[in-house]
Order: sequence, then C-alpha cells, then structure tokens
Amino acid sequence: MTPSEKNKANDALNEAEAAAKRGDAAGMVRQLFASRAIDGLVWKLGRDFHGSLAPVDVHDCVAEAVADAFAALAGGKRLTTLMGYLFKSARNMAVDLVAESRHISTRDVSTLRDSTDADTDADRDEVRRSLQAEALRRARLLLPQLGQDNIQRVMELVFDAIEKEVVDLTDVGIAEITGLKEDTVRRLKNRGFERLTRLAKENGFNLVMYQRAVGAGYGSDTDDHGRLEVNEKNGSEWDE
Repeated sequence: MTPSEKNKANDALNEAEAAAKRGDAAGMVRQLFASRAIDGLVWKLGRDFHGSLAPVDVHDCVAEAVADAFAALAGGKRLTTLMGYLFKSARNMAVDLVAESRHISTRDVSTLRDSTDADTDADRDEVRRSLQAEALRRARLLLPQLGQDNIQRVMELVFDAIEKEVVDLTDVGIAEITGLKEDTVRRLKNRGFERLTRLAKENGFNLVMYQRAVGAGYGSDTDDHGRLEVNEKNGSEWDE
C-alpha cells in the first residue's frame, strides 16, 4: 500500500469510527470497507485461531460481527470503539465455533438429528461453563507465580468475581476490599493479566481457547469505568 493509499484508508477508518459514534449504520459500513480494516480483522482473527478454524469460518465471524454492529447502530445504539467492538464480537463467535465443533465431535451424530434450538443453546451453555471452569483452574494454578502478594490478592478477587458471575466488580470495589488505592489496583490488575498471559504461554496453556469464557488474552477485562465484564457477547477481552 502506497503512502497515499494508507492515508486514504486511515481517513476512511476515522470516518467509520465517527459514523459509529453518531449512530450512522450505513455510513459506518461504507467507510469501514473503504478503510480495508476488515482485512486487518480477518488477519488478526485468523492468526489467533490458526489451525482451529478454517479461513472461511474466520471470514464468516468477521462478517457476522460487522452485521451485528450494523444492527446495533440501526437499533439506536452508538459505538464508541468500533474496532474493539468488531474484534471482540468476531472473536467471541470464533471461540463459540471452536467450542461447538469440539463438543459435537464427541457426540453420536444420530443424537444431533432431532436437536432443537433450545438443545443447541443448552449445549453451548454447557460448553461455555466447562471452558470457564478450565480457564479458572489453569489461572489459579498460576496465581502464586504472579509476583507480590498484592497482585495475587487483586487477581484472586477478579477470579472469584468471574467464577461467581459478578459483573459489576469495579476497581473502586477492589480497592475497598483490599485497602489499596484505586490507581494501584488498576496497575496491579494490568500487571497481573500481563504476567498471566506470559506464564500461560510458558506453561503451554492456550488461553486463546478460553477467551469466550473469561476473556483470557490481552489485558484487563474492564469497561471505561473499571467494571469487570463477564460473559458479555461483545465484550470479553481483558484490555483497559
């Protein structure tokens, strides 16, 4: 891509972000494709799920994520972080596909013929709970290796919240429980997630496979107010 083309792509992406913020669904899609950001999403998702999803499935996940964003905007919602929304949504769908395919592969095909939507939802929930339990088990094994006691205290509270499906745990709440300052909690949490990711990789734990359950990946799973987001369809990434 030439410098001129790159500038045009960046301008288009900025326009897509602006359209999403003002709730312009058609403008968001038009500028998004003009920016070539879709190619970047496909590449990133394909890299994370290499060997687990076929290229066509990766493209489908990204396409569905864009469709979800369009529907959200058309329904009156405004998206402040378009690319983050799209990637989280696409990745959640990818993890669902991997989990579902693994689950189905262990079942007798004859038992799938009469499955209803309710059956499928129940199966998916069962897989998700299993993934969450396994992710938490692995994370807790690494807890003693995360460093100083305060990091372990903060991370243990986060793990407990995920396990109990407490969706409104804030940095302020953790600070009140631990007696630490809010800024300190935020720093310790970010450091803890960074170390967790590194240690998991060193120990051969593929936390990418558990992103749908607990958001394992690239930082701290909080919203703009420091609230922990657990098992939300379009928001399970640990980044702040």
